Amino acid sequence: LVVPWESLVAPAKQALDLTLDRIHAVPPGIDPAYSQPTLRFIGPDYFVFIASSSPAHAEAEDATLAAILKRFPVTVVVVGREAPLGPAFQEERAIQIERCAPPHLASILQHAQLAVAAGGGGNPALAALPVLCAGGPLVAPRIPAVQEVAADVAFFVERHSSGGAIDAVSRALEEPARSREERVRRGRQLGKQYTWEAAAWKVVGLMQRMEKEHGV
Repeated sequence: LVVPWESLVAPAKQALDLTLDRIHAVPPGIDPAYSQPTLRFIGPDYFVFIASSSPAHAEAEDATLAAILKRFPVTVVVVGREAPLGPAFQEERAIQIERCAPPHLASILQHAQLAVAAGGGGNPALAALPVLCAGGPLVAPRIPAVQEVAADVAFFVERHSSGGAIDAVSRALEEPARSREERVRRGRQLGKQYTWEAAAWKVVGLMQRMEKEHGV
């Protein structure tokens, strides 16, 4: 069994009653476009809100988004959700982008003040990687997979905590320039580890091991 994150190995073992040597973590790669410099095509002073594609998390995410719009006088670009935002946001400073190619999303992330993925739906660890590679501050849910990816780089909050998200955004905005630069540098270093080439070689290694041990 292959899982995308090391933090999922133990839960998979417990859920499927497999031995640890039958479960392997192969982290996915990230498009190199997120690390390439881009031109700005959205005005200054905006946040990115990374929503889940799962309707199950929409209500909690909408509450966090509403709290952010109420507290901070900035535009919020919402990415990741294909379903329309609720009517409560039609008159607000929310711009929804249902789908976006990596080079365009890279520009959005690179020039944003910060990105918020506090909802935690879908695959929040995978959603965190483009932000790290783009060099943006990240507010993210405190769950094992995201902590594995973002280490001490993200501003962590409890999942679906609107108040926690507001506090984390405030801390990110108030961070001194030198600390922010160091956080961005560490985030980009972490993001560089996740390449499709590395993932492919890990899969090849697992296949060679299976062939050697089981003749498969």
